[in-house]
Amino acid sequence: MSDTAVTNEKVKRPFSLSIVCALLILIGIVLFMFNWNNFSNPQVIKNLESGPIPLMIVKIVMFGGCLINILCGIGMIVRIKGARLIFILWYLAVIGVHMATHPDKIAIIPVIAILLVVAFVSFRPKANAFFNGLTAPVEK
Repeated sequence: MSDTAVTNEKVKRPFSLSIVCALLILIGIVLFMFNWNNFSNPQVIKNLESGPIPLMIVKIVMFGGCLINILCGIGMIVRIKGARLIFILWYLAVIGVHMATHPDKIAIIPVIAILLVVAFVSFRPKANAFFNGLTAPVEK
């Protein structure tokens, strides 16, 4: 018999995924404060009311997006596989609505960049192993 025994331990969360999750939570909090501040500005309200989407829907979507960022960041930290899918679907919906209704198409570039980074990091092989709860053989 050898002195090393092989045991199975759960795959640890990749460091890059931890960073992305922390950034999602931070982005959600900062956007919440930014939106709160903007909705107290009469000029912003006037501009939003002139758009094709009713103001109440815009508020729900903007604050809902903040909540989704925070909850999906937390969900990915605690290994909820559906959190990354919800995040991706939400951002795709936001991009689609923005492209269909907003005259300034360039403004969506940061959202696309965030989506691509989160999708890349959260669907890498190590992240998939983490979300699937796979075990890795570890020699002790």
